Amino acid sequence: MTADRAEGLARTARALADGEVTSRALTERTLARIEAAQPVLNAFRRVRTEAALAEAD
Repeated sequence: MTADRAEGLARTARALADGEVTSRALTERTLARIEAAQPVLNAFRRVRTEAALAEAD
């Protein structure tokens, strides 16, 4: 993992802990990135969107 990536993850964790962002919002953002990248990368066999959102709530 690069230092830039680690910094971004640490910033995201702080934002979540401070209540600046919700688990639901982070999950939605991640699902959108998966949806955008999937046609090119074909990295996922199955994405459990509803389950991920339910767990985030």
